[in-house]
This record gives sequence, structure tokens and C-alpha cells, in this order.
Amino acid sequence: MSCSNFVINGLKFDECESNLAGVKNVYLTDASDISVTADTTGLTISAISGATFYHYGMDEQVGYLTTTSSVGDNGKLRYYTNEIRIAFPRLSAEKHVEFMALTHNKVKALVEDNNGVWHYVSYDQYLRANDGATAQTGQSFDDDNQYEVILSGRSGYPPFIVDEAVARGVIEEPVVGN
Repeated sequence: MSCSNFVINGLKFDECESNLAGVKNVYLTDASDISVTADTTGLTISAISGATFYHYGMDEQVGYLTTTSSVGDNGKLRYYTNEIRIAFPRLSAEKHVEFMALTHNKVKALVEDNNGVWHYVSYDQYLRANDGATAQTGQSFDDDNQYEVILSGRSGYPPFIVDEAVARGVIEEPVVGN
């Protein structure tokens, strides 16, 4: 079956375009001392400085980024609630310390989705762990043995799109092995 492109009321629909759900990588930094150059009209970031974003490794298909738009009763107040779910497989003392740090700090995030698109989350505010942070052993062999943190925050903007070169310039990948 061949793909088709349709134009409906001036909007293009390409049924061949891939669109993978989920988060590939999450990188976090402390919310202070960060500077960004942004186009708030086009929701893009062209430069980031003053911070290093650190990688948080997750298993495949356990993380997500969600943005929910809200409008106040007066029809004028608009804000976005941004939420990132991070799950760390297997309980350990090292991961427990990381879990504790994430539940106590204000952070900014860079998220790479499974389509290779980079998102800068909470441009004008910060993210913080909500009440859903858990450490669980599970009950049966098939249950999750993990830490889970949901970082959320309200912002005047949805996540901004970041060029991959800009994102790669401020991230630190984990050291694997010795």
C-alpha cells in the first residue's frame, strides 16, 4: 500500500511520516544559574549556558513527557503543566541517593524523544518531584523493582524545541565501566 499526502484546509497530512511515542533520554540540571536564548514565539531554544545536564538512564518504554494546557475561568489565564516520568530499574544504595536528590531539588530538563526531537522543559519555571515518587520492590517476579519519579511544574510555555547540536553541547553522558 502506498503512502499519500493530503492537504485539508491548508494543513498537510503525511501518512508516511513516522511518529514513535515515548522518551529515549532524560537529562536534568539544577534549576539555578542557567541561561537560555529563546524564541518565545516559535518556541525554540538557540543557546543554553551556565549548566551541565546529566543523563538519567531508563529502560525502554518507561518514560514519558506530557504537557497539559489549562485556561482559567476568566478565559485569559493560560498555563501549561509539564510532566516527565523517570523510572530507574532495580533498587540499589547508589540509586536511592539519586532518588532522594531528585525528590528534593528544583530542576530543568532536556528530553530526547524516540523521534530524535529534543525538548527543553519549563522554560520560565522549574520542575519538582510530585507526590507520586515511589520506590518499590514489587510483589511477584513480574512486578517492577524500581524507583519512579514524576517531575512536574507549571509554566507559561509548553516545552521548547532545541536543536540537537545545542542540546549535545550541554549534556554529560554517563561513564560506563572503568
